Amino acid sequence: MTNSKTIAIPKNRALSEQISEVKKQLQEWLRLLEPPSKYPKDGLRLKRYETVGRKHVFEYELYYRNAASATDDESPPEGD
Repeated sequence: MTNSKTIAIPKNRALSEQISEVKKQLQEWLRLLEPPSKYPKDGLRLKRYETVGRKHVFEYELYYRNAASATDDESPPEGD
């Protein structure tokens, strides 16, 4: 499975509904990851945001997901 998730939400929804929908989709995506996410050990960040037509498009990504990256005992590098 990919380490990024793109979510498109209609602009005409209330802000609280947009936030709830993004949260719901991110939680479902994290739950289905193989190998399982170690969030918050794995970092999750907003990689891209744009408005396309009548939708807000968010792209989130996980980082520190490979064996050569941070282990359970390490913290993310400063500045990230």
